[in-house]
Amino acid sequence: MKFFKFLFLFLSSFAFAQTDCDFKYHNKKGGNYLFSIYYETDLKTPLNGTCERRYNDNRIFEKRTFKEGKLMEEILNYESGSSKTKVNPTWNTRDTVIATLELFWENGNRKQTNIYYWDKAQRRCEKYTDYHLNGKIRFVNFNAFARLSEINEYEIKDYPPHTIDYDGYTTLRVPFGLALKYDDTGVRFLNAKLDGKTQHFDSLGTLLMEYTYTNNLRNGWCKRFDKTGKLIFAQFYENGCPKKMPGELPAKKRNFEELSKDERELFISFIYNNLIQFALPKDAQLYYTKKKVDSMATYYMYLFDTWSKYAPFPFPNHQITSQVISFRLPSVYL
Repeated sequence: MKFFKFLFLFLSSFAFAQTDCDFKYHNKKGGNYLFSIYYETDLKTPLNGTCERRYNDNRIFEKRTFKEGKLMEEILNYESGSSKTKVNPTWNTRDTVIATLELFWENGNRKQTNIYYWDKAQRRCEKYTDYHLNGKIRFVNFNAFARLSEINEYEIKDYPPHTIDYDGYTTLRVPFGLALKYDDTGVRFLNAKLDGKTQHFDSLGTLLMEYTYTNNLRNGWCKRFDKTGKLIFAQFYENGCPKKMPGELPAKKRNFEELSKDERELFISFIYNNLIQFALPKDAQLYYTKKKVDSMATYYMYLFDTWSKYAPFPFPNHQITSQVISFRLPSVYL
């Protein structure tokens, strides 16, 4: 009998539903959307019950359920009827998984998944998975939330009391563990390093490049094709080093004078943009005349040819990029 009495009380607490209500997300205490306490407009009374809005045909546009100010459920839908957002926090604080957040593209494919959980040290952590438009995984990151007590005295001013959530955590998240990245075909990276086979296609689906990597090094056959599917480059690598093998097709090298007018202009522009990094824009013309840029382009071509003897790679026609190294420095050490 006690069980049924408890069940009745439990259900009655959620019986109140408010339709066509306006959810004011800023009426809260806490910086994280899922772990804040939400209030009525008086900023004192915690929200309770269900707030929802519907389309004209009575389909749910958005629906949120609160208990004592905590967000217990959230459902957002596109006008087409497909899911946009789903939030499912848990009531049991002793659970390993605290809450899940799912976002979807309008085509129905998954866009983002966040799984919040307690680790063995009872710290709130997050597994953040992002997806390409086609539904394949884009990257996976792991983050740990930092408590207010762990913020140093110089940065504590950036985390005022109203940004601290009900578990005592700030908005600061510190990356840890593996960081996985993938291209839109489901290949790419292990800890931001290329690993496995990677393929590039043009907008019509024609294969333009097929390379094989192991721990960020070319390892195996690396091939490039033109837009007709003709093989224009083939080289076998062993742990990043070219290895003589039957069937290889070296890159066709050209000096600066052999380039077409468009290719010359593109290459000179590439050189100029690199050189301008070392001078203020107003001084660029003073330091780098067209003649100097042209001579530098010739020198770059010489360096390119020299480098290609050790790591052959075809000179691209209309796509020149520079390599970038990126890294993150956590401001809190756990």
